[in-house]
Amino acid sequence: MEEGVVTKRGRLRKKYLPAMYLDTSVLVDYWLAGGTEVHGSDLTRTERDTYVETEDPVATVAKVIINAERDFEKIRQIRRRICGGESGITCVVTPLSLIELIEWYADSEFKAAVAEATGLTYIHRRGKKQIGEYLRRTLEWYGEEGDTKRSEDKRISSGLEHLVRATMFDPSFAVTDGLAGLLLVDIINFKLSIYKVWSDLLWHAYLQIGLSDLMHVVVARHLGCQYVASFDSDFRRLFDCCGDRIGMTLVSDPDEILDVLLEKAGAITTTQ
Repeated sequence: MEEGVVTKRGRLRKKYLPAMYLDTSVLVDYWLAGGTEVHGSDLTRTERDTYVETEDPVATVAKVIINAERDFEKIRQIRRRICGGESGITCVVTPLSLIELIEWYADSEFKAAVAEATGLTYIHRRGKKQIGEYLRRTLEWYGEEGDTKRSEDKRISSGLEHLVRATMFDPSFAVTDGLAGLLLVDIINFKLSIYKVWSDLLWHAYLQIGLSDLMHVVVARHLGCQYVASFDSDFRRLFDCCGDRIGMTLVSDPDEILDVLLEKAGAITTTQ
């Protein structure tokens, strides 16, 4: 974590305010936007029909189609503005979102690899527990294979090795590329008391807000964030009912996030 980001009490320092907390639903889209290299909006219809720059033309066309989706293009704009330092606000990621991002990454990459290699698209219907079991088995076999390779001095990468590499989250890539422009923040001096549950969080739970979502909100408030960004409908239900007590503003779609970035950037320009 960048030194001096938070105070001893665990709150963001003033130079990082105002701040927007990104939950995992937003973080995943931010990550995906960084991996799209083909700009569908920049291509003419003729170019879309003939664009086959990569070895896999189907993958290229798929990227063009996805990029043409309005909401995803908004995410791309959000990412470009944040990475370019044109947001006027600090976008914050904590270990909570990182853990869920890693979980999502392993699940989605494993499913994609299996479906592409075998054509067994039913893998996409498997739940987290089953995928977790597949991944456990993969690591177990990979460990056994590693022992054999070391004893036989085999240096050729196997299918298992490729699969593990494909599904294993790379922190170095995340920091330099996937999460570029975002501020990674430790959670320190955080306290969650029984009294807090009775006096405040009882209503969150009553509204059927899951523990993970609840913790995102509590940690965002602990850091001193002004905004919480989430595409999860549970957040909208919570803020509609308890927004005044929460004391932060929810931005729940790409247009709202972009509006905040533009507003804060404009405020900085005005004061300069």
